[in-house]
Formats: sequence, structure tokens, C-alpha cells
Amino acid sequence: MPYLASHISQNLELRTDSRSYADWKKPSVPLFFDIFIFNWTNPNDIKNASSKPILQQLGPYRFREQPDKHNITFGDDNLTITYSKSSLYNFDVDGSSGSLDDVVNTVNMIALGAASAAQHLDSLKFFFANMMLNSQEIHVTKKVREILFEGYHDGLLSIGKN
Repeated sequence: MPYLASHISQNLELRTDSRSYADWKKPSVPLFFDIFIFNWTNPNDIKNASSKPILQQLGPYRFREQPDKHNITFGDDNLTITYSKSSLYNFDVDGSSGSLDDVVNTVNMIALGAASAAQHLDSLKFFFANMMLNSQEIHVTKKVREILFEGYHDGLLSIGKN
């Protein structure tokens, strides 16, 4: 095997003894990703037919990812690798333009989903679903942390579950 091909094979091929394996398994270089959220600034104007939604871009909310691969199995053909991946995410305060405590108005996806599903119900169930949905707001006001990670309680889900 020529020197260059041998050098490439030793350094890039994924084997437990190759140079690239450790960085592939658990990268030493930090990985970042940015999330942008759109704040609906005029949700109460939705009832006015001539009004259009006004959206304000917030972010980036930057996160540092620390991935790790485990349960690594090399295929018998030496061409495949199977593994599980886990990641730890940390909020990068310095790289973010905003806080996880920023308050955002966004579309009430739970009510929207319920309204979509209600279209396929028989008339009696549709009547009761419509009564519940009429009490729902078209938007929710939540913190970024609730939208992205923590979640939040929604009474419509509790009713639907029962």
C-alpha cells in the first residue's frame, strides 16, 4: 500500500485504534447550535380580519452540545457501525442573544391540533369538542425554557385525556 493511502487509512478509517475514532466517539471540539423563536407581537388582533400577524425574531438561543456515542458495534463486513448517541446540552449565555426566561407569544399548537382532529368527529362529539375549543385562546404566552424544554400544563390536554 502506498504511503499516502496507508497514512489516510491509519488516521481516517474508523477503528478503535485509529486517530479519528476518539473524536468521532466524543468530539473534543465544541459543537454549537442556535435556535430562533418567533414572538407573535399582536395575537389579540387576530379577530380583526384586516390585521396580519406581526412576528419578531428572537435569538439566537445558543446551546453547546456534548455528544457521546456508546454501544458501538462494528459490522462483520467492516463497512457498517451501529451505536447509540446521547448528548448533554448547555445554554451558552455568552453566545446567546436572549435568556431562557424571555416571554414569547406563540400559536397554541394544542388547540390547533385539537381543532384539526375535531373535524373528523361525528356530530355529537364535534359539538362538545367545539364547546371546549371556543374557550381556548389562539395563542399562548410562555417562557422560552417552557417552550423548548420544560413543557407546560394545558387544560385542554387534561380534558382530552379524560
